[in-house]
Amino acid sequence: KEKGPQHKQQVEVQAAVKQLMNDEIQPFLKGLLASPTLGPSEAVKAQLEQMRQGLGDARRRAALCQALRQEILGRDSSQGPELDGAKAITVALAAFDGIVALFKSALDSCDEQNDAWCGRDLMVMTQLLRTDGGGVEKPVQLLSRVYNHALWNKVTFWEDALLLGLCEAHSAESVWRRKLPAGSQWSQPSMTAFLQRFVGYMMAFGISFDQGRNSVWATLRKHAPLLGGSSKAYATLLLQKYEEMTVPPTSPSGPGTPAPASATAGPAPRTLEQAETADPGNIPGDTPTDGGAGSEANGPGSDDAEGSSHQLMAEDSFEAVAFGLGTEFSQHLASDDQGNEAITSAERGEMQQVIDSQPSTSEVFD
Repeated sequence: KEKGPQHKQQVEVQAAVKQLMNDEIQPFLKGLLASPTLGPSEAVKAQLEQMRQGLGDARRRAALCQALRQEILGRDSSQGPELDGAKAITVALAAFDGIVALFKSALDSCDEQNDAWCGRDLMVMTQLLRTDGGGVEKPVQLLSRVYNHALWNKVTFWEDALLLGLCEAHSAESVWRRKLPAGSQWSQPSMTAFLQRFVGYMMAFGISFDQGRNSVWATLRKHAPLLGGSSKAYATLLLQKYEEMTVPPTSPSGPGTPAPASATAGPAPRTLEQAETADPGNIPGDTPTDGGAGSEANGPGSDDAEGSSHQLMAEDSFEAVAFGLGTEFSQHLASDDQGNEAITSAERGEMQQVIDSQPSTSEVFD
Protein backbone atom coordinates (compact mmCIF):
# COMPACT_ATOMS: atom_id res chain seq x y z
CA LYS A 1 0.00 0.00 0.00
CA GLU A 2 1.33 3.40 -0.99
CA LYS A 3 2.24 5.66 1.92
CA GLY A 4 0.63 9.07 2.25
CA PRO A 5 2.35 12.48 2.29
CA GLN A 6 2.36 12.65 6.09
CA HIS A 7 4.28 9.39 6.33
CA LYS A 8 6.77 10.65 3.74
CA GLN A 9 7.26 13.88 5.69
CA GLN A 10 7.77 11.95 8.93
CA VAL A 11 10.43 9.76 7.31
CA GLU A 12 12.23 12.82 5.98
CA VAL A 13 12.22 14.51 9.40
CA GLN A 14 13.51 11.39 11.11
CA ALA A 15 16.30 11.11 8.55
CA ALA A 16 17.24 14.78 9.09
CA VAL A 17 17.31 14.32 12.88
CA LYS A 18 19.50 11.23 12.56
CA GLN A 19 21.92 13.02 10.26
CA LEU A 20 22.18 16.01 12.59
CA MET A 21 22.84 13.73 15.54
CA ASN A 22 25.48 11.58 13.82
CA ASP A 23 27.32 14.25 11.84
CA GLU A 24 27.13 17.30 14.11
CA ILE A 25 25.79 17.01 17.64
CA GLN A 26 27.14 13.67 18.82
CA PRO A 27 30.78 14.39 17.83
CA PHE A 28 30.53 17.80 19.48
CA LEU A 29 29.16 16.36 22.73
CA LYS A 30 31.91 13.77 22.89
CA GLY A 31 34.49 16.53 22.45
CA LEU A 32 32.84 18.73 25.04
CA LEU A 33 32.56 16.01 27.65
CA ALA A 34 36.19 15.09 27.06
CA SER A 35 37.34 18.68 27.68
CA PRO A 36 40.35 19.02 29.99
CA THR A 37 40.04 20.64 33.39
CA LEU A 38 41.24 23.94 31.93
CA GLY A 39 38.05 24.16 29.90
CA PRO A 40 37.02 23.79 26.26
CA SER A 41 39.04 25.43 23.54
CA GLU A 42 37.96 28.62 21.78
CA ALA A 43 36.86 26.56 18.77
CA VAL A 44 34.66 24.39 20.98
CA LYS A 45 33.20 27.49 22.63
CA ALA A 46 32.35 28.99 19.24
CA GLN A 47 30.71 25.73 18.15
CA LEU A 48 28.80 25.60 21.42
CA GLU A 49 27.39 29.07 20.87
CA GLN A 50 26.39 28.23 17.30
CA MET A 51 24.66 25.06 18.45
CA ARG A 52 22.92 26.87 21.31
CA GLN A 53 21.46 29.44 18.92
CA GLY A 54 20.20 26.71 16.59
CA LEU A 55 18.08 24.94 19.20
CA GLY A 56 15.02 26.90 18.12
CA ASP A 57 14.78 24.27 15.37
CA ALA A 58 12.76 21.33 16.70
CA ARG A 59 14.86 18.90 14.66
CA ARG A 60 18.06 20.07 16.35
CA ARG A 61 16.44 19.79 19.78
CA ALA A 62 15.34 16.25 19.00
CA ALA A 63 18.84 15.40 17.77
CA LEU A 64 20.35 16.89 20.95
CA CYS A 65 18.03 14.82 23.14
CA GLN A 66 18.85 11.63 21.25
CA ALA A 67 22.60 12.31 21.42
CA LEU A 68 22.43 13.01 25.16
CA ARG A 69 20.36 9.87 25.66
CA GLN A 70 22.97 7.77 23.89
CA GLU A 71 25.78 9.40 25.86
CA ILE A 72 24.07 8.67 29.19
CA LEU A 73 22.98 5.12 28.37
CA GLY A 74 26.25 4.33 26.62
CA ARG A 75 28.27 4.73 29.82
CA ASP A 76 26.88 1.41 31.07
CA SER A 77 26.22 -1.34 28.54
CA SER A 78 23.96 -3.18 30.98
CA GLN A 79 21.35 -0.40 30.87
CA GLY A 80 18.26 -0.70 28.73
CA PRO A 81 16.88 1.98 26.38
CA GLU A 82 14.90 3.76 29.12
CA LEU A 83 16.34 6.97 30.57
CA ASP A 84 14.22 6.66 33.70
CA GLY A 85 16.26 3.74 35.00
CA ALA A 86 19.66 5.04 33.90
CA LYS A 87 22.56 5.78 36.21
CA ALA A 88 23.62 9.40 36.59
CA ILE A 89 26.92 10.38 34.98
CA THR A 90 29.47 12.87 36.26
CA VAL A 91 31.14 15.36 33.91
CA ALA A 92 34.00 17.77 34.43
CA LEU A 93 33.09 21.20 35.78
CA ALA A 94 34.50 22.87 32.64
CA ALA A 95 32.15 20.86 30.39
CA PHE A 96 29.25 21.17 32.83
CA ASP A 97 28.81 24.89 32.17
CA GLY A 98 28.50 24.20 28.43
CA ILE A 99 25.89 21.51 29.05
CA VAL A 100 23.93 23.94 31.24
CA ALA A 101 23.94 26.54 28.46
CA LEU A 102 22.59 24.01 25.96
CA PHE A 103 19.85 22.86 28.34
CA LYS A 104 18.70 26.41 29.10
CA SER A 105 18.43 27.31 25.43
CA ALA A 106 16.64 24.06 24.61
CA LEU A 107 14.19 24.55 27.50
CA ASP A 108 13.52 28.13 26.37
CA SER A 109 12.54 26.85 22.93
CA CYS A 110 10.44 24.03 24.41
CA ASP A 111 8.60 26.64 26.48
CA GLU A 112 8.02 28.96 23.52
CA GLN A 113 6.95 26.21 21.10
CA ASN A 114 5.05 23.98 23.56
CA ASP A 115 7.43 21.12 22.83
CA ALA A 116 6.51 18.69 25.60
CA TRP A 117 8.27 15.76 23.92
CA CYS A 118 11.79 17.21 24.08
CA GLY A 119 10.92 19.01 27.31
CA ARG A 120 10.05 15.69 28.92
CA ASP A 121 13.40 14.14 27.92
CA LEU A 122 15.33 17.20 29.08
CA MET A 123 13.46 17.15 32.39
CA VAL A 124 14.47 13.53 33.03
CA MET A 125 18.07 14.15 32.00
CA THR A 126 18.49 17.12 34.37
CA GLN A 127 18.56 14.50 37.14
CA LEU A 128 21.08 12.27 35.34
CA LEU A 129 23.89 14.78 34.74
CA ARG A 130 26.08 16.15 37.52
CA THR A 131 29.52 17.51 38.23
CA ASP A 132 31.83 16.82 41.13
CA GLY A 133 32.70 20.52 41.37
CA GLY A 134 36.30 20.04 40.33
CA GLY A 135 37.37 19.90 43.95
CA VAL A 136 36.36 23.55 44.41
CA GLU A 137 32.56 23.52 44.54
CA LYS A 138 30.18 21.01 46.06
CA PRO A 139 28.84 18.23 43.80
CA VAL A 140 25.81 19.54 41.95
CA GLN A 141 23.07 18.18 39.72
CA LEU A 142 22.12 19.84 36.47
CA LEU A 143 18.61 20.11 37.95
CA SER A 144 19.80 22.81 40.35
CA ARG A 145 20.97 25.00 37.49
CA VAL A 146 17.63 24.91 35.65
CA TYR A 147 15.37 24.60 38.71
CA ASN A 148 13.87 28.08 38.25
CA HIS A 149 13.05 27.70 34.57
CA ALA A 150 9.52 28.86 33.72
CA LEU A 151 8.65 25.62 31.89
CA TRP A 152 8.32 23.71 35.17
CA ASN A 153 5.63 26.15 36.38
CA LYS A 154 3.22 25.34 33.57
CA VAL A 155 0.28 23.05 34.20
CA THR A 156 0.08 22.35 30.46
CA PHE A 157 3.65 21.02 30.33
CA TRP A 158 3.03 18.44 33.05
CA GLU A 159 -0.32 17.49 31.52
CA ASP A 160 1.27 16.95 28.11
CA ALA A 161 4.21 15.03 29.60
CA LEU A 162 1.82 12.69 31.42
CA LEU A 163 -0.23 12.20 28.25
CA LEU A 164 2.94 11.29 26.34
CA GLY A 165 3.79 8.73 29.00
CA LEU A 166 0.31 7.21 28.84
CA CYS A 167 0.47 6.97 25.05
CA GLU A 168 3.88 5.31 25.26
CA ALA A 169 2.51 2.76 27.70
CA HIS A 170 -0.40 1.93 25.41
CA SER A 171 1.94 1.67 22.41
CA ALA A 172 4.19 -0.73 24.32
CA GLU A 173 1.15 -2.79 25.26
CA SER A 174 0.00 -3.02 21.65
CA VAL A 175 3.43 -4.32 20.60
CA TRP A 176 3.58 -6.74 23.52
CA ARG A 177 0.11 -8.12 22.69
CA ARG A 178 1.41 -9.31 19.32
CA LYS A 179 3.74 -11.70 21.12
CA LEU A 180 0.94 -13.25 23.17
CA PRO A 181 -1.50 -16.01 22.16
CA ALA A 182 -4.74 -14.92 20.51
CA GLY A 183 -7.46 -14.00 22.98
CA SER A 184 -5.06 -12.94 25.76
CA GLN A 185 -6.48 -10.21 27.97
CA TRP A 186 -4.85 -7.60 30.20
CA SER A 187 -6.72 -6.98 33.42
CA GLN A 188 -4.72 -3.88 34.39
CA PRO A 189 -3.48 -0.82 32.46
CA SER A 190 0.08 -0.75 31.17
CA MET A 191 2.78 1.08 33.10
CA THR A 192 6.28 2.27 32.25
CA ALA A 193 9.24 3.39 34.34
CA PHE A 194 8.45 6.99 33.43
CA LEU A 195 4.86 6.73 34.69
CA GLN A 196 5.99 5.07 37.91
CA ARG A 197 8.30 8.04 38.58
CA PHE A 198 6.12 10.82 37.16
CA VAL A 199 4.90 12.33 40.44
CA GLY A 200 8.42 12.05 41.83
CA TYR A 201 9.71 14.12 38.93
CA MET A 202 7.18 16.83 39.74
CA MET A 203 8.18 16.83 43.39
CA ALA A 204 11.87 17.06 42.50
CA PHE A 205 11.09 20.46 40.94
CA GLY A 206 9.44 21.71 44.14
CA ILE A 207 5.85 20.88 43.22
CA SER A 208 4.05 19.63 46.32
CA PHE A 209 2.40 16.23 46.34
CA ASP A 210 -1.02 17.86 46.64
CA GLN A 211 -0.46 19.88 43.48
CA GLY A 212 0.91 16.83 41.69
CA ARG A 213 -2.06 14.71 42.73
CA ASN A 214 -4.56 17.31 41.54
CA SER A 215 -2.70 17.69 38.26
CA VAL A 216 -2.72 13.93 37.67
CA TRP A 217 -6.44 13.67 38.36
CA ALA A 218 -7.22 16.65 36.12
CA THR A 219 -5.20 15.16 33.25
CA LEU A 220 -6.84 11.75 33.60
CA ARG A 221 -10.31 13.31 33.55
CA LYS A 222 -9.44 15.45 30.57
CA HIS A 223 -8.35 12.42 28.55
CA ALA A 224 -10.86 9.93 29.95
CA PRO A 225 -12.34 9.24 26.46
CA LEU A 226 -8.89 8.11 25.35
CA LEU A 227 -8.19 6.02 28.46
CA GLY A 228 -11.59 4.34 28.64
CA GLY A 229 -12.31 2.90 32.07
CA SER A 230 -8.70 2.87 33.27
CA SER A 231 -8.55 6.43 34.64
CA LYS A 232 -9.11 5.39 38.24
CA ALA A 233 -6.63 2.52 37.99
CA TYR A 234 -4.00 4.82 36.53
CA ALA A 235 -4.54 7.32 39.32
CA THR A 236 -3.86 4.63 41.90
CA LEU A 237 -0.74 3.39 40.12
CA LEU A 238 0.64 6.90 39.68
CA LEU A 239 -0.09 8.18 43.18
CA GLN A 240 -0.17 5.31 45.66
CA LYS A 241 3.58 5.07 46.29
CA TYR A 242 3.91 8.79 46.94
CA GLU A 243 0.80 8.90 49.11
CA GLU A 244 2.40 6.33 51.38
CA MET A 245 5.70 8.20 51.45
CA THR A 246 4.10 11.51 52.35
CA VAL A 247 1.92 10.22 55.18
CA PRO A 248 2.99 12.10 58.36
CA PRO A 249 4.44 10.01 61.20
CA THR A 250 1.87 8.75 63.71
CA SER A 251 4.20 8.57 66.72
CA PRO A 252 3.04 10.94 69.49
CA SER A 253 5.09 14.02 70.14
CA GLY A 254 6.54 14.70 73.53
CA PRO A 255 9.76 15.48 75.36
CA GLY A 256 12.70 14.17 73.40
CA THR A 257 10.70 13.57 70.22
CA PRO A 258 12.68 14.83 67.20
CA ALA A 259 11.00 17.67 65.35
CA PRO A 260 10.03 16.96 61.75
CA ALA A 261 12.29 18.27 59.01
CA SER A 262 11.55 21.80 57.92
CA ALA A 263 9.17 21.90 55.02
CA THR A 264 10.97 24.90 53.61
CA ALA A 265 14.48 23.43 53.55
CA GLY A 266 16.22 23.46 50.19
CA PRO A 267 15.01 25.32 47.08
CA ALA A 268 11.79 27.30 47.24
CA PRO A 269 8.58 25.34 46.63
CA ARG A 270 6.80 25.91 43.36
CA THR A 271 3.20 26.90 42.64
CA LEU A 272 1.84 25.84 39.26
CA GLU A 273 0.13 28.36 37.03
CA GLN A 274 -3.48 29.28 37.74
CA ALA A 275 -6.08 27.03 36.17
CA GLU A 276 -9.85 26.86 36.31
CA THR A 277 -11.27 24.44 38.85
CA ALA A 278 -13.15 21.40 37.68
CA ASP A 279 -16.68 20.51 38.73
CA PRO A 280 -16.44 18.45 41.95
CA GLY A 281 -19.20 16.26 40.58
CA ASN A 282 -17.02 15.06 37.73
CA ILE A 283 -15.87 11.47 37.75
CA PRO A 284 -13.27 9.79 35.54
CA GLY A 285 -14.86 9.76 32.12
CA ASP A 286 -15.98 13.41 32.23
CA THR A 287 -13.85 16.07 30.63
CA PRO A 288 -13.21 19.12 32.84
CA THR A 289 -12.63 22.63 31.64
CA ASP A 290 -9.12 23.07 30.25
CA GLY A 291 -6.95 25.00 32.64
CA GLY A 292 -5.30 28.14 31.43
CA ALA A 293 -2.91 27.13 28.69
CA GLY A 294 -0.11 29.57 28.20
CA SER A 295 -0.76 31.71 31.26
CA GLU A 296 2.12 32.88 33.39
CA ALA A 297 3.26 31.00 36.44
CA ASN A 298 2.88 32.20 39.99
CA GLY A 299 5.95 30.36 41.23
CA PRO A 300 9.65 31.08 40.77
CA GLY A 301 10.44 33.11 37.68
CA SER A 302 12.52 32.23 34.67
CA ASP A 303 15.99 30.82 34.88
CA ASP A 304 17.32 34.38 34.79
CA ALA A 305 15.89 35.09 38.22
CA GLU A 306 18.33 36.37 40.81
CA GLY A 307 20.52 33.66 42.25
CA SER A 308 19.28 30.93 39.93
CA SER A 309 21.95 30.13 37.37
CA HIS A 310 24.97 31.28 39.34
CA GLN A 311 24.33 29.52 42.62
CA LEU A 312 25.28 25.86 42.96
CA MET A 313 23.04 23.76 45.19
CA ALA A 314 24.24 20.55 46.80
CA GLU A 315 22.59 17.31 45.67
CA ASP A 316 21.50 16.56 49.22
CA SER A 317 19.13 19.53 49.01
CA PHE A 318 17.25 17.92 46.14
CA GLU A 319 16.93 14.64 47.94
CA ALA A 320 15.09 16.57 50.63
CA VAL A 321 12.93 18.32 48.04
CA ALA A 322 11.17 15.13 46.99
CA PHE A 323 9.16 14.78 50.18
CA GLY A 324 9.83 17.90 52.23
CA LEU A 325 8.69 20.82 50.12
CA GLY A 326 5.36 22.31 49.28
CA THR A 327 3.31 22.59 52.45
CA GLU A 328 1.20 25.36 50.92
CA PHE A 329 -1.57 23.77 48.94
CA SER A 330 -2.24 25.05 45.46
CA GLN A 331 -5.55 26.75 44.78
CA HIS A 332 -5.32 26.44 40.99
CA LEU A 333 -6.84 22.99 40.52
CA ALA A 334 -9.99 21.33 41.81
CA SER A 335 -9.83 19.73 45.23
CA ASP A 336 -12.35 17.13 44.20
CA ASP A 337 -10.06 14.14 44.44
CA GLN A 338 -11.57 12.98 47.74
CA GLY A 339 -14.37 11.18 45.98
CA ASN A 340 -12.02 9.92 43.29
CA GLU A 341 -9.74 8.39 45.90
CA ALA A 342 -12.49 6.30 47.47
CA ILE A 343 -10.66 3.11 46.60
CA THR A 344 -10.81 0.16 48.92
CA SER A 345 -7.71 -1.42 50.39
CA ALA A 346 -8.43 -4.56 48.37
CA GLU A 347 -8.39 -2.56 45.14
CA ARG A 348 -5.14 -0.91 46.16
CA GLY A 349 -3.57 -4.30 46.79
CA GLU A 350 -4.57 -5.48 43.33
CA MET A 351 -3.21 -2.32 41.72
CA GLN A 352 0.12 -2.66 43.51
CA GLN A 353 0.72 -5.98 41.75
CA VAL A 354 0.70 -4.26 38.38
CA ILE A 355 4.07 -2.60 38.86
CA ASP A 356 5.77 -5.97 39.27
CA SER A 357 3.76 -7.75 36.56
CA GLN A 358 3.99 -5.25 33.70
CA PRO A 359 6.83 -5.63 31.17
CA SER A 360 9.23 -2.73 30.86
CA THR A 361 9.58 -0.78 27.63
CA SER A 362 13.01 -2.32 27.11
CA GLU A 363 11.51 -5.82 27.23
CA VAL A 364 8.85 -4.86 24.72
CA PHE A 365 11.09 -3.33 22.08
CA ASP A 366 14.15 -5.61 22.45
